[in-house]
Amino acid sequence: MLRNLWNGDNGDLFNHEGLKKIADAKGTANTRVRYRFVENAVSGGLSQQDIDKSVSQDSTVNVKVAVLDPKVTGQTPGLPIPEERDWRDGAYVNPQQDPNEIGGNSTTTPIPDAREHGPTKLTTPAPQEKDFRDYILIFPISGIPAIYVYLSKPPTKFLEVDLYSSFQGRPRDGHHTDHMPSAAAVRLYFKRLYPDLKEKDLAELAKDVAALIVPADVHRKVSETYGGRNKSRIEDDSLDLRKAMDSNFDAVKPALKEYGATEKELEDARAKMHKINDEQGLYSK
Repeated sequence: MLRNLWNGDNGDLFNHEGLKKIADAKGTANTRVRYRFVENAVSGGLSQQDIDKSVSQDSTVNVKVAVLDPKVTGQTPGLPIPEERDWRDGAYVNPQQDPNEIGGNSTTTPIPDAREHGPTKLTTPAPQEKDFRDYILIFPISGIPAIYVYLSKPPTKFLEVDLYSSFQGRPRDGHHTDHMPSAAAVRLYFKRLYPDLKEKDLAELAKDVAALIVPADVHRKVSETYGGRNKSRIEDDSLDLRKAMDSNFDAVKPALKEYGATEKELEDARAKMHKINDEQGLYSK
């Protein structure tokens, strides 16, 4: 928690009234640092990442006002009543999330002193606005400090199917995301179609591919592509991505049955993955 979002040395300090005006206008406030959850490439879990946005003039965060839970109507005995005549203490509801599912949220001071911490160094492309799920939360009473909130997404579920990119930022809970076909094969496929495309753009395209949520052990021990096992067949896979996906899926199917998956569930998942890949233009007509 913090009363002011940063020290104001540059004249950019926001007080409660300033933030309230922004919230009433459904506007956004400038910020120097933003946080998000990213997948740890080694463990498959989520890690906190802070992004130095001080060099960007368009780095802004939504501002929202906390809403009193309508189920709470009474005053807690023994607590003083603030000066606001109609105010009663009670439970606040996060405006973007079910109050019964707030475990994935994190509140923290958004602006560490850059002189002490320095900017975060990224080895991957800078995140875009869609990569963040954050906002500034203020309260009706001016004496309560504003809170910077950044959210994690719902945990993944066994046999869940979606674009690989859609699973980013979601807690794994012992699962891994199995990319089918492999990212390497997809990059080579697009490299053949668009020879002048930059590597970072090819890498982004390779994220929009069907993925299946599987137990971490299945991915590590059985997957055809985990850890670059498919190096010798990347080129062949890139020439027929539909066939490559079927091969990748068949490799893990018996192990998934040992975890309780039924034949119908598995084939439904396969069909959905093919549909996603087809919609992404990965299959030759």
